[in-house]
Amino acid sequence: MNSTNGLLRELRDAQLSQKPDFACASRTQNRAIEFTLFRSSVSRREAVCAKFKNDEIELFKVFNAIDLKGTWRRCLSAIIIIALACLWLLLSATPAIAAQDTVNYNNANLSKQDFSHTDYSGKAFVSAEMREINFEGANLTNAILTKAVMLDANLEGADLTGALVDRVFLLGANLTNAILEGATMTRTSFQDVTITGADFTDAILDRYEIAQLCERADGVNPTTGVDTRDSLGCR
Repeated sequence: MNSTNGLLRELRDAQLSQKPDFACASRTQNRAIEFTLFRSSVSRREAVCAKFKNDEIELFKVFNAIDLKGTWRRCLSAIIIIALACLWLLLSATPAIAAQDTVNYNNANLSKQDFSHTDYSGKAFVSAEMREINFEGANLTNAILTKAVMLDANLEGADLTGALVDRVFLLGANLTNAILEGATMTRTSFQDVTITGADFTDAILDRYEIAQLCERADGVNPTTGVDTRDSLGCR
């Protein structure tokens, strides 16, 4: 009986002594599984990160290409603007040079001077004293004769197209065959002015002066072929 009991105790002790080894083996196995899962998770994260990194590089390339296109467009726009500005400066340079060559006769005393058959287009003769001046055949297109004194002036065959001839003293002047198309002649007196063959087409005159001019208007302008009466609208 005692021997049986002793044998049972030995078996129980042996079983108790084997349990720690089984528990340790289980923990080791679990740790190995956990480590394997961790490595697998890390590998997946690394793969995902690598994919995102590649995508980021591709996106950077795309945006960089777009930015380069935008830069080229801005540079091209700047070049076009500069070219247009240079063109504008070149085109505007001609009037500037012409303005520097402009002769100013304002308030000058030019009485009895001979300016016949000369180009004075665009020139200014504001308030100039020009009694008995000779402008025969002269080019006075777009000239400014405002308030000039031109008593007994010779303007035969002169071209005063678009000229400002307002408030001018033309007493006794000769406008034979003169061209006054589109000229502004308001408040200008034509008393004793010879207008045979003068062309007043589209000229601006006072109604009273037109009525007075129509009483003695005659002839046809040899250059424009316009009848003087027709140019004045005479009836």
